Amino acid sequence: MLWDADVRLFYLLNSGFINPFFDLIMPFVSALATGEFLALVGMVLFVSRKKEYKTAGLLLLAGLTLSYNIVFILKYLIARPRPYMFLAGVHLLAESDGPSLPSAHTVMAFMAATVIAPAVKRYVAVIVFILAAIAGFSRIYLGVHFPLDVLAGAVIGCTLGYILIRIWENTGFSLKE
Repeated sequence: MLWDADVRLFYLLNSGFINPFFDLIMPFVSALATGEFLALVGMVLFVSRKKEYKTAGLLLLAGLTLSYNIVFILKYLIARPRPYMFLAGVHLLAESDGPSLPSAHTVMAFMAATVIAPAVKRYVAVIVFILAAIAGFSRIYLGVHFPLDVLAGAVIGCTLGYILIRIWENTGFSLKE
């Protein structure tokens, strides 16, 4: 039942929104959630003058390392194939190697949003989470993930970000001055 709902929602999001604008921007949006781009964001934050940004940058860089390893382990333990590997009629704009669950892009995007949010103004935090959600959607639109992969990625990413913040705060530091 969950599998059927996941497949139906996949087709709705992957094929139901097809348009030239999304075909053009979704690969770019997806690239914003790569480890390389987020590492660059982390380094820029880390070398900034504000303590909150430095901390967010440090947590982001640590979180990327943690995310990569956790996702790698989960992907190969679960070993769920990607939608385009066995479903017909997938609107495919990208290909990815390896198993599908969880979405690494989504894990990293939501982990990044979670560690950045306390360091920025509320409206910026909202924008960062919206961008993370759009990055997750892009993975479905591109045909490389199921909605459940993205949902799991968002939960794992937020959880990892929260844990990193709690560990940081338990060492006696704070994200706010």
